[in-house]
Amino acid sequence: MDMRIGSKRFDSLKYFIGMMLPTLILYSLYLYIIGKTVSLSFFNWDGFSEKTFAGFENFIRLFMDERFVISLRNIGILIAATVIFQVGLGIVLAFLLTDMRIGFEKFFKSVIFMPVVISNVAVSLYFLTMYDYQNGFINYLLTTLGLEKVNFLGSGLNTIYYAIIPQTWQYIGMMFIVAYTAFTTVDKDFIDASKIDGLNMFQRLVHMYVPISWDSVSVCFIIAMVGPLKAFEHIWILTTGGGSDQMTHIPGTLMFYIGFSNYEYGYGSSVAVVIFALAMFLVLGFRKLTAKNSYN
Repeated sequence: MDMRIGSKRFDSLKYFIGMMLPTLILYSLYLYIIGKTVSLSFFNWDGFSEKTFAGFENFIRLFMDERFVISLRNIGILIAATVIFQVGLGIVLAFLLTDMRIGFEKFFKSVIFMPVVISNVAVSLYFLTMYDYQNGFINYLLTTLGLEKVNFLGSGLNTIYYAIIPQTWQYIGMMFIVAYTAFTTVDKDFIDASKIDGLNMFQRLVHMYVPISWDSVSVCFIIAMVGPLKAFEHIWILTTGGGSDQMTHIPGTLMFYIGFSNYEYGYGSSVAVVIFALAMFLVLGFRKLTAKNSYN
């Protein structure tokens, strides 16, 4: 009897180690990279010469850098656009497809999700040709209608608005799939009963679908807040590396520009540390706020 118990415990231990070991290795690598980045942010280093300790000099310099302040403004705009348009439209489309129970669901799901699987670079180049001042499709339509051309990607702060459009448009499908999957788990009897009780579409969405599937829908909001912090390709390609006046940087592109274009790896690492801190702050803050109003 004791041998059987010992054998079962040994098998359980092997199973536990087998399941946890890959995760522990990945997390250890992740923590090592974070630790190295944080450590490097306290040094000045160009990648070739000896590192020199700088203390908090890189962080002080960073918050006095106008480009970084503007990048925070730009990332705020991008996060707001992502939450409003990506999550908002994704939830609305998922609700319409679920609540109305129309046919051709697979077709609509494929069409809405299709932009997600397209390369970020391809989407950026497509919008770049559309925005082109001389031969772009949008300016062609404007001139056809007798209107003046618009320099969408010219210098200035307003450029960021046009640069975030493809970033926002491409991932509506991801939010849609998460919300749609969550909404399909809602008991149809509840929905039918709410229709009999006279709830309109807006009331069903706000008081039925979202509360019941909040644990899954909340993931959309977390992705919408953290995702823009790691955005890069769309902004970099459309603004050609932050624009000629460096006014269209977001923290991710600024980090790359400082580290790999200016060879200031210590200074660039300080941007990476701030990006990580912002991501943690947004996620933990959102979790704390929504925990107080948990639908459960």
